[in-house]
Amino acid sequence: LLLGEIDLSIGFVSGIGGVITAILLIPDGNQTSVAVAIAAAIGAGLAIGTLHGVLFAKVGIPSFIVTLAGLLGWNGVVPVLIGSRGTVVIQDSFVNGIANNSLSHIGGWIVIEGAVLLYAAIQFMAVRSRARAGLPNVPMALILIRIVVLAVVGAIVVAVCNSVEGRGVPYVGVLMIALMLVWTFVTDRTRFGRHVYAVGGNAEAARRAGIRIDGIRIACFAISSAMACVGGIVLASRLSSVDTNT
Repeated sequence: LLLGEIDLSIGFVSGIGGVITAILLIPDGNQTSVAVAIAAAIGAGLAIGTLHGVLFAKVGIPSFIVTLAGLLGWNGVVPVLIGSRGTVVIQDSFVNGIANNSLSHIGGWIVIEGAVLLYAAIQFMAVRSRARAGLPNVPMALILIRIVVLAVVGAIVVAVCNSVEGRGVPYVGVLMIALMLVWTFVTDRTRFGRHVYAVGGNAEAARRAGIRIDGIRIACFAISSAMACVGGIVLASRLSSVDTNT
């Protein structure tokens, strides 16, 4: 969407990520390690997204058409991968724990405190950097309000999670926060992120500025599909299985 394009295929690309993980972990004597299974699933997402990106950026097929075709095509790949098994039950405790297990109560408080401190550090570093460059800054009072609001909201979330008997902050919540932080940093603080916004704002102007717009487009579609596969792994974890409707 930052490119001004769309990816309609991510639902079934997500399913492929979950199915690949489940199949590689079937305890039949040929199963791989968890790390290999997850890496293979995300790698498949990268390959699929790269294919979509090349068809869009290099061949010139509109992204709507490419990813609609991908939606239909990968929909057919899911039952092919599963084959006659029908349903594949995931028996690996680590994968099942991604969406079903939680941090301890103390662990939840440590995570939110660390997140607030990290956010505060980033805010103050940005203020110092802009001050050194002679640029105007956001009022310090507003920054403090943001930090306080984050701390209060985070404390409420942790308290609610901990109040559920036998539960705490789920691991998948921590994963989501981590991914949000990583990709927010990439889009806001890196050259690649600035180029993404530039291409999405005006591709011709970006090209004239020397940005390799085809490379940016392909990379974004690859990232989109890879993150879809992460979502598929989480879904498979929550259900502890995959089937032909995944």
